[in-house]
Amino acid sequence: MGSVVRLARIDVDAAGGTGFDRLNMPTMLKKDADAYDRMLDAADRLATLIESGGIEIDEADLEELTIFLAEHGMVVGRILRNLKYVWP
Repeated sequence: MGSVVRLARIDVDAAGGTGFDRLNMPTMLKKDADAYDRMLDAADRLATLIESGGIEIDEADLEELTIFLAEHGMVVGRILRNLKYVWP
């Protein structure tokens, strides 16, 4: 049986506002919490990629988009898997 953890981190943005409040999430298994953290890490890497491409997008929209893409990573991966060329 998995370990149970209580998430206790609140993300705070540069303006001092809070992002997703993980304190209000229910108690979950450690493996689920780890999977959630990996999804957030993927969303952060996606945001970095989008910003490095010079695409101008509102910060809140960027966060929503990258979290959506990371949550649906399996589907996005299947859609993109046949791309072999990196466009200039």
